[in-house]
Amino acid sequence: MLQEAPAPESRASGSGETNEQSLHLLPISARSDEALKEVAAKYAFSLASKTDSRSIADFFYTASCRRVHHTHRAAVLAPSLDTLRERLQQFSEGAAVEHLSSDLSDENRARKLVFVYTGMGPQWWAMGRELMETEPIFKDSIQECDKEFHKQAGWSILEELLADEAESRMGRTEVAQPANFAIQVGLTALWKSWGIEPHAVVGHSVGEVASAYVSGALSLEDAISVSLHRSRLQQTLAGKGSMLAAGLSEDEALTLISGYDGVSIAAINSPSSVTLSGEEAQLETIEGILESEGKFNRKLQVEVAYHSGQMDPIESSILKALNHIAPVKSRIPFISTVVGERLEGPELGADYWWRNVRQPVHFLKSIIALLDDGCLDFLEIGPHPVLGHSIREIAASRNVSARLTPSLNRKVPERARMWESLGQLYTQGQAIQWDAVIPEGVGLRLYLAIPGNESVTG
Repeated sequence: MLQEAPAPESRASGSGETNEQSLHLLPISARSDEALKEVAAKYAFSLASKTDSRSIADFFYTASCRRVHHTHRAAVLAPSLDTLRERLQQFSEGAAVEHLSSDLSDENRARKLVFVYTGMGPQWWAMGRELMETEPIFKDSIQECDKEFHKQAGWSILEELLADEAESRMGRTEVAQPANFAIQVGLTALWKSWGIEPHAVVGHSVGEVASAYVSGALSLEDAISVSLHRSRLQQTLAGKGSMLAAGLSEDEALTLISGYDGVSIAAINSPSSVTLSGEEAQLETIEGILESEGKFNRKLQVEVAYHSGQMDPIESSILKALNHIAPVKSRIPFISTVVGERLEGPELGADYWWRNVRQPVHFLKSIIALLDDGCLDFLEIGPHPVLGHSIREIAASRNVSARLTPSLNRKVPERARMWESLGQLYTQGQAIQWDAVIPEGVGLRLYLAIPGNESVTG
């Protein structure tokens, strides 16, 4: 059973609630490792003396919004003030601390951040539900998507997101793709409200719809049209094929499938990982070959053989249904996984989205292009992380180190996962809009005696 989500709070860390269902995120920074530990110890001591909600709120406000954020950083997430004090004290003593992110280096600060939009697969029946209850910006974005979707489709994606598990249709292509789009748009809006902005965007397969919208190349109306018609038409092909993840390079995969005219490479995910798609009987034969050779293989739980010749019957319908969309030049660099390189935006017309449906996903090539541009930090935008392993493998093949941060994880309460990831981004050098994360406070004069940790209270 999935873990119950924390009870909703009005806003973030300085609410003053001290029961085990509250949630607190505290940033710490200094100019050296030792000074950072000193700040943690002082914070733990200061919190112990605060008992009323106003002084607690002022403490969090001051620590987050009224202090200089230096390069040596840590961020602590805790379900209660008592646990927060305990973790601060442990960190100050040099112990390993649960749910604490830290970066004590002056190197590679605030590297270029890429928003990576997941494709089909990570969706699940209750995704986004906790954030809709606790984060108004996220909920507003979902409702905006739903309003436009209902206008075009005549049914509500929001109702599908709120359906009970027994009644959920998230396993259906025509529901899952628009639902994922709405979740991704909501997550992006929430991240941006906290000050997290992408240097570039990239999407895996259907994730390109959200990335094109976020880049500015597609309006919301046009992006909803792509999501609606892409999924609606693919649903008509359900039950006619299968997909198989395989531990092969692109060249190895091409050699293996050369004798199977009903199988295509659907995605090149990393130097040693591809997805195959097509006729189920032929894929079962290939699965047996891989099994006998001791190579990784896993049948995917999908309705449709995406990115294969089985898409060909819907080509004319997709081109006709999307001939009205009017893409424009993107405001944020859009890296296409159809061609594996940056596109300006006007290219994303109906023909592009047919190619997005039919051609392989060149994720490997796209990530290489981003790495070569100096993009080394990646934030996965979707209901569950699925692309991190591929990105790490690609980065290792280029002799660089990439940092991966998820937005959500279906095994973790959504708000807790978002805040822990926010803390990770903070320690990576990203500039957080802390006054959008925590409640207002009056500001306190904290720890002026600590060398290198001057407060900026007013």
